[in-house]
Amino acid sequence: MRLVEAGWDAEAARRPHGHHTTVVVHVDGLPLRAGAVVSEIGGTPISSPEPAAVDLSIDPSTPLSLAAGASTAVTTIEHNDGPGIAHGLSVALTAPAGWTVTPASPVPVTGDLAEGASDSQSWTVTAPSGASSPVTGTLVSRVRYRSAGRSESVTASEQGPPAPAPPPPPVITSAAPPSPAPGDSVTLTGLNFGATQGSSYLTLAQGGTSWGAPYDGAKLTITSWSDTSITFELPPDSGSFPLLPGQPATITVTVAAPTGPEASTAVTLNIAGTSGPAPSISSVTPSSTAAGSSVTLSGANFSATQGSSYLLLAQGGTSWGAPYDGAKLAITSWSDGSITFNLPPDSGSYPLQPGSATVTVTVSGQASNPETITITS
Repeated sequence: MRLVEAGWDAEAARRPHGHHTTVVVHVDGLPLRAGAVVSEIGGTPISSPEPAAVDLSIDPSTPLSLAAGASTAVTTIEHNDGPGIAHGLSVALTAPAGWTVTPASPVPVTGDLAEGASDSQSWTVTAPSGASSPVTGTLVSRVRYRSAGRSESVTASEQGPPAPAPPPPPVITSAAPPSPAPGDSVTLTGLNFGATQGSSYLTLAQGGTSWGAPYDGAKLTITSWSDTSITFELPPDSGSFPLLPGQPATITVTVAAPTGPEASTAVTLNIAGTSGPAPSISSVTPSSTAAGSSVTLSGANFSATQGSSYLLLAQGGTSWGAPYDGAKLAITSWSDGSITFNLPPDSGSYPLQPGSATVTVTVSGQASNPETITITS
């Protein structure tokens, strides 16, 4: 061990008059977590008294909300937790720009506050008269004092209420029947759905199609909604967005909440029935042609008539023909083994460009294999 203090000596007789010596002890070579004992022989320890601790609060404790030009009473409160006396208390209360703060009782500027004692001040606070009602503002108070030879300062401000805890998420405990057919009525039982639907919603999903969410073009019919039960009708197995028999689908409940939407865990519905064979394209004639030309697809399982089936032509970021597309296709004939349609022109709002494009056939929600068409001009 060694003593380090530049310009000083550890012997009291050699100190300048009235000066103290600070001794820094360096402990060398101690293993990690080992201890050492340093004994002082002679000398007098120096202690610094602890200043008084003053608590400061504002009543009301939450930000003000007043009509324009209206006034209200506010109180600042100080309590000395000790140790010792807080000397020369000076209390101030400030408000946002445009507000007026006037003392309604004497404000101590040089007062003392004994240990364990409390004091308070009354203020009149007025909201700006030219603002739109209601006007909100947060007050800030500061108390300054001296204690144990030191200057101290404490600041307090009004605090807004804590953010509400998020509501519990919705939970689906069962779906009845568990294996419904397209078009059937289904009842979900669970918790935290909300007493009424409001802006809450269901989402049914199967493959690449979803029904029921606000952004979905495919909708769900909901016949009843309560906090523990929701009844809705499944989509049919036909139309623009058919539900496919024999394939699973999932259902979730999304509840609107002040903190944001809360979604349940998805529950699987085993859709009863069987789907027919998917459509398949075997050839495209001609496979290389100009925009605006007539094209014939040959294949199987296209269905005898088009009904709600459709073609989808895609090139780059543009697609034509699906129910959700603004760009349409002109279909001139449709049979179970052949479809003839006109390619879009190379001008207009959705022009077909030279290069390649793909075409698929969708029947009862089932899409065929894609085939490529080369666009020559």
